[in-house]
Amino acid sequence: MNLAVVNHKDYFAKIGDDHKFPINKFGDLADYLIKEKIVKKFHKPYPCSLETLKKAHSEEYINNIKNKTLDEISVKKIGFPLVDSVVKRSFIATGGTVLASKLAINYGVACNTAGGSHHANYHGGAGYCVFNDVAVASHYLLDRGLAGKILIVDLDVHQGNGNSDIFKDNRNVFTFSMHSKSNYPAKKSISDCDVELENDLEDKEYLKILKFYLNQLNQENFDFVFYIAGVDIHFNDRLGKLKVSDEGIQERDEINISQHELPIVTKKTLTKNLIDDIIFASKVAKYVKSNAIVFAKNKTSVGIGAGQMSRIDAAKLASKKAIEIGNYDLKNSVVASDAFLPFPDTLEHIHKAGAIAIIQPGGSKKDSEIIELANKLNISMIFSSVRNFNH
Repeated sequence: MNLAVVNHKDYFAKIGDDHKFPINKFGDLADYLIKEKIVKKFHKPYPCSLETLKKAHSEEYINNIKNKTLDEISVKKIGFPLVDSVVKRSFIATGGTVLASKLAINYGVACNTAGGSHHANYHGGAGYCVFNDVAVASHYLLDRGLAGKILIVDLDVHQGNGNSDIFKDNRNVFTFSMHSKSNYPAKKSISDCDVELENDLEDKEYLKILKFYLNQLNQENFDFVFYIAGVDIHFNDRLGKLKVSDEGIQERDEINISQHELPIVTKKTLTKNLIDDIIFASKVAKYVKSNAIVFAKNKTSVGIGAGQMSRIDAAKLASKKAIEIGNYDLKNSVVASDAFLPFPDTLEHIHKAGAIAIIQPGGSKKDSEIIELANKLNISMIFSSVRNFNH
């Protein structure tokens, strides 16, 4: 699967060669991604609309940025000169994160090469952050029913005080910030979870702390995650105050971007492609009327059994639709069930249809019997511990 990456040439703004913010990095990153064939083609964003921005910022502030009428003190607080290229960049970069969030729904993961402007709050910007793109995109998803509970994982060396301010009374967004205790901003706001790190922290301890908190967050049923991947935790960052290496940052990103460890309860494990398919199927099943069974293959739903009185009937309906109506081959497909399997019959049926993996919540009195049968049939099984009854 090609990684969906959002980029625009106007992420580079003309702020002056002597400016301390390294604006050239956005062009350099884009060139590197293309040169190394990590990305074949970028997704191009449009400027964020006024209506979308107004969910996270005051109309007065937005218009002052747009018209370049912001007062001198506020401009100084942001740190960028309020010139045409900065204004243009601010609208487009925010639109880029909105686009990336929509792409993530389709592809599972997506990136915006600019963004993470986590110091901007409702009334203004700060710390090289004009508009809070993650806050804007979060509201965009929530307002359209594309997400119900959002997690913001902010691992920049600075606290994401803008996010915590904007979402302090919003229970649909959980803000997690792990940052340097003694770094900017001097006065921290209160996130849902703040982890303050001492100076000179190195890889081992940093990753240990991160894994602990991510394991706690994985107990919650978030259906969308924004990850702000600041690299100013690097030991070479002159203002960072932490000492994380290249390898440490890479491991940090792998921990966050890869799927959290899925509890496979059978002997047979899963390939990366099957994991992608099974996560896709579980997302579809979440929105299907119970009892629900979803067959998926190559990240496509090929058979859905919805609203049946029993789980075996839902499985039979899903396979019938796939084979007889859709003309799909269910060999090597995966299955998602919105609730546990009360009897072995559903597992026997999906195996006969051609499925080789299933995700279900577990919790049945017959779990041990179901697992034993799955091993016998050479089916991979994941217990998600999440039940999604949709009546």
